[in-house]
Amino acid sequence: MKPRILVTGAAGFVGLHLVHELVRLGYRVRAFVHKPSTKPADIATLKQLDVGIFYGDVTVADERLEAAIRWSAIVVHLAAIYELFASAEDLERVNVKGTLNVLSACKKLKSRVILASSITIYGKQPRGLLIDELTEPGLPLSRYGESKLLADLEARKMRNNGRGMERTTVLRLGPIVGNNENGLLTEYIDDLLTPPPRGLPGQAFRHSYQSLTHVHDVVDAIIGAIRNSDTMGKVYLVCGPPVTFEQLNGMIAVIWLNRKMVNKRWLENEWLLLKVAKIIEIFSRIFKVKPLWRLSEDAVKVMLQGYQGNGELARQHLLFTDYRDIREALKDMYNEQCSICNANK
Repeated sequence: MKPRILVTGAAGFVGLHLVHELVRLGYRVRAFVHKPSTKPADIATLKQLDVGIFYGDVTVADERLEAAIRWSAIVVHLAAIYELFASAEDLERVNVKGTLNVLSACKKLKSRVILASSITIYGKQPRGLLIDELTEPGLPLSRYGESKLLADLEARKMRNNGRGMERTTVLRLGPIVGNNENGLLTEYIDDLLTPPPRGLPGQAFRHSYQSLTHVHDVVDAIIGAIRNSDTMGKVYLVCGPPVTFEQLNGMIAVIWLNRKMVNKRWLENEWLLLKVAKIIEIFSRIFKVKPLWRLSEDAVKVMLQGYQGNGELARQHLLFTDYRDIREALKDMYNEQCSICNANK
């Protein structure tokens, strides 16, 4: 009999794709959902999939969290703030304390954990370095990356100390692309294609790399970890082949505009980009709004750094096939539907 799976953050971008696939494969699935921050439409989608829902808050170590974990054999912990402009306090509360609460409850109740971490934990690295599971994290470049690093380190500490967390699998995920992303990439595409002053005045980060990852590669990696108990106690970097922003912008131009390139000049003065982002962020925090063009100082630092990830170990142990072409995920975003979900119906 297949194990019972609890997914925290089940109503989020990755969570909905994962739950849909787990249900299709015949797993018994329940969702742990923070109702105040979840759209009613996403809760309705979970109910349509006939998934039981536990309502609660991972930042509160109470009986509701324990009851949900007690029901499950495996917990997939996705609940987190995915936002480069979020406050340090919110990131610490959700991404660090929330993860610690889940790990502690799983240790107490002897549940396996699959923890979603992030490639941003690697922080500052020599440009061009091909990152893998053995790469040591550098100085954090963003509050978000620091919060994910602290959660990642907490899982490692509990595992190394023999505190019952040897059953944890950590997946460090590249930036995720696919239908319903509705986050940083969606905003980036909107700003890139919109004329100034509302849209970006030009293209930036021309030669920086990002290891963009199809959302269904992430889903398949999680399911691979569920199926393969040999992954317990291990860390995997799950990320697609690196692409430059120049290549990414070209893909966006072809899919959205049906032409080879975006008609905006390149902005290549890194020092000026950082200074402008810092000024924009100061005004954004004063007026409590998102920064213009999403140019927070943290976002610019992460984009300029770029990450070239080597996801080969995850491909071998979890996916058993090549990473999907990121252009297919971008097409799904443009068409506002998931071609893989539709094919699997």
